[in-house]
Amino acid sequence: MVRRTLAPVLLGLLLTPTAFAINAPEVDKISEMHLKSNLEFIAHDLLEGRDTPSRGLDIAALFISTQLKIYGVQPGGENGTYLQKMPLESAVLNAENSMLTIDGKSITLGEGFLPTGLTAADVQSTPVFVASGWANVSNGIDPMKGLPLTGAIVITDNALPEGLTMRDATRDPNWESPAVAAKRHGAVPVITIANNPSTASWKRQLDRMVAGGRYSPKSNNPVAGLPDITVTPEIGESLKTAALNAARAEFASAGPTITLKLDVQRREVITHNVIGIIPGTDPTLSKEYISIGAHYDHVGM
Repeated sequence: MVRRTLAPVLLGLLLTPTAFAINAPEVDKISEMHLKSNLEFIAHDLLEGRDTPSRGLDIAALFISTQLKIYGVQPGGENGTYLQKMPLESAVLNAENSMLTIDGKSITLGEGFLPTGLTAADVQSTPVFVASGWANVSNGIDPMKGLPLTGAIVITDNALPEGLTMRDATRDPNWESPAVAAKRHGAVPVITIANNPSTASWKRQLDRMVAGGRYSPKSNNPVAGLPDITVTPEIGESLKTAALNAARAEFASAGPTITLKLDVQRREVITHNVIGIIPGTDPTLSKEYISIGAHYDHVGM
């Protein structure tokens, strides 16, 4: 998302964690009043909190670009500008057309279940329980291997393997979440058993999903996109028990029938990173790149 540029310092402000700080000519002469006036503009109510995306954020990007130009900083964006396009997407859940039933019994959205990621679904199948579900094929960890998952719904407790932290699991590209691993094995939705869910938190999350939620960087990951929901411990343990009993049955047993429908509409907008470049002068080091960054967006009003 950030261009590989620099000598000693590439600077700018991005919406992503990789943005930059300013090292402009005579920066040591910037006064307290100068800094204060810039901050007062950026934080002004007319910019409406600089939500991502918003008109106020676009104004902030233009203001920052102008400041970089004033200080003689080279543009590092697209087409000779300081701006780099950043596609964002948001998903809106139509609660009235979304449902979960187990053997015909309706489960209340926001109370008994909650979408984990907003991916549309319209499926009916039977469950297979998989402990943990996290996979790392390169290390020989693949708990779903050999299970009859084609067209099935995976029930998982989402527990991390011993010694693995969530931080490591999400940062190491060799680790697959249960939803990604299940898709690779031909499953349809993944149902995760919640651990002490908060009713108030679920309500806030559902309200946000129905309202359109927050925008996030658009993903082109071809393995993403498997429907994924979370259910309460009571419902989850019931499904887990039924799935295990069906698997242990002397004669094949289908287990409970689960129907899941998530009516999701996606929308996309374009916002911008702001990027500037200060070339280095050392013949060797000027071929390397250093990035210094900061966010210029905020949480809106």
